[in-house]
Amino acid sequence: RGAADAAAALATPAGAWTVHDSLAELGRLCETARVRVADSTYQRLELANGQYLVGKGKIEDVAARVIATNSDAVVFDDELTLAQQRSILAELEAHGCRGDVQVLDRTQLVLQIFSERAQTREARAQMALAR
Repeated sequence: RGAADAAAALATPAGAWTVHDSLAELGRLCETARVRVADSTYQRLELANGQYLVGKGKIEDVAARVIATNSDAVVFDDELTLAQQRSILAELEAHGCRGDVQVLDRTQLVLQIFSERAQTREARAQMALAR
């Protein structure tokens, strides 16, 4: 399902890319997926938090932004494990976000774009396998 709004969060920029380059590219991916970026934020970490990828305080900040912008999705630039997605969603709900807020990572967003554009039966089958 395509989200109408999204708050985009970024944990750590890779390589020579700046945080703003990564957020800009993530924003373009969101636009391609027909997701309007309502807000964005980032956090620099020495070591990723195993439970949330970002710090718990950043999740609280994102929850406040989701509520303020009435967003229905949070998109992370970095890949999230299923456990991290569940932990983030639980924390967002604990801070007053609706239970139907989607938590996505860049890979899921790209797969959503490809899935929506798959025209042939073979392409749709490949997308089903990729998910």
